[in-house]
Amino acid sequence: MRFGARRRAAGKHAGDRSRRVRPDQLAPQVEESLAPPVEAEQGWPAPVTDPPPTLTPGPEALPPAEPSTRRERRQARKEVKREDKLRRDYDRALGIDVPPDEVAVQPDEVAVQPDEVAVQSDEVAVQPDEVAIQPVEEPEPAEEPAAEVDLEDDSLADVPLSDLPQEDRRRERRRRQAVRQRERQELVAVAAAEHAARIEDVPLTPPSANNGMLAVFQKRYLLKLLVKREVSARYQSSFLGLLWSYIGPACQFFIYWFVLGTILGLHKEVENFGIHIFCGLVVVHFFTETFAAGTRSIVRNKSLVAKLALPREMFPVASMLVSLFHVVPQMVILIAGCLYLGWTPDPVGMLALVLGFLIAMLLGTAGALLFSAANVYFRDFGNVVNILHMFIRFSVPMIYPYSIVHTRFGEAAQYYLWNPLADCVLLVQRAFWVGTTDDLKATEAKHLPPDLLIWGIGMMGIGFVMLIIGQLVFSKLESKIPERL
Repeated sequence: MRFGARRRAAGKHAGDRSRRVRPDQLAPQVEESLAPPVEAEQGWPAPVTDPPPTLTPGPEALPPAEPSTRRERRQARKEVKREDKLRRDYDRALGIDVPPDEVAVQPDEVAVQPDEVAVQSDEVAVQPDEVAIQPVEEPEPAEEPAAEVDLEDDSLADVPLSDLPQEDRRRERRRRQAVRQRERQELVAVAAAEHAARIEDVPLTPPSANNGMLAVFQKRYLLKLLVKREVSARYQSSFLGLLWSYIGPACQFFIYWFVLGTILGLHKEVENFGIHIFCGLVVVHFFTETFAAGTRSIVRNKSLVAKLALPREMFPVASMLVSLFHVVPQMVILIAGCLYLGWTPDPVGMLALVLGFLIAMLLGTAGALLFSAANVYFRDFGNVVNILHMFIRFSVPMIYPYSIVHTRFGEAAQYYLWNPLADCVLLVQRAFWVGTTDDLKATEAKHLPPDLLIWGIGMMGIGFVMLIIGQLVFSKLESKIPERL
């Protein structure tokens, strides 16, 4: 224990000891029977005597001991302040205004006697008859009404106010302020009337009506926020983060190349089989991810769909853009491999690349619109999409070249090209894989169909038609989507 704490503890106990009362200090027992009072002489009244005490006074009846320690004196001053505050509050409640200076306790007052600390209740109590007279509030002088201003009197309108006498200056200033206020009120009234006439014939529509795909790109700020939200949610609490976008496609490429190329020996017939298969992987992965994520987009964002008035087509479109963002790492790996094998880009190949990804983008968005609305009504469509993914991987010339299809089916192989995704894969292979072979013309004639670009333009038109159909079906089912969620 520190010295200060020990000293305070000793002072505390010393004060307790000083307040103790010994038995020999108690008042003696007073007899219950006392002598009768002395009779008064003639003409004089009998003296008044105090009533005899009936109980022996105990320690509580004795006056408190004088504070002897610093702590007790400080406590006594606090008690005085508290009692004075209570008395002032009581006087204010009765309507008596007591100046604070009369009852304030100065800080330089040192010792307070115990008799001054205790405030008896009968000393504080104020009888109703003793209530001070309420101060009479003097009425404020009434403002003189301003003189009426003649707004039509504009004889002084062109005269500067500084050239006018004082009375004319005040009157002219009030007139000009009143004229400006009247003009503002007239302008507001005219604007309100025009607004009411303009919206009178406008039909009431819900805030989410007539949105469509055009409104999605008009609200690009919301679309950008949704894309950022999806990308950050995918790599949240991830150590490698965006590197998984490179690791996943690289592992998938290695598995396909090792199993199909090395074990099954398909690379013997196809030059640079790894680039051939990876071109198909990039396109198929982009389409399947857009299709699957877009199908679940409405249900996954049901809190936003139910609460916010925004185009609901924005969610499938945002899923497509997120998938396109994840295509970039795959394209980096593909371009690096092609450059290592001596690839040189050409204009026809770049046009084929743009056509291939545009077809996949249109088809993926159209399928996402159709299945996202249907998935709200029946969750089975999510499982249907997973089954379709298995057929997609084997329905395109990815793990096998197109020449095998042409050899097996002959002239009927042209019906194979009615598959838009097959054309997408062939177009991307024309952009990258063909350029890495030794003989570009021979590879294109053997492993690619003739008129491939014409087929690509036709499939792009089919993609636009599918997108319009998906938009119409989505708009038909959109009104009941919040209820179903």
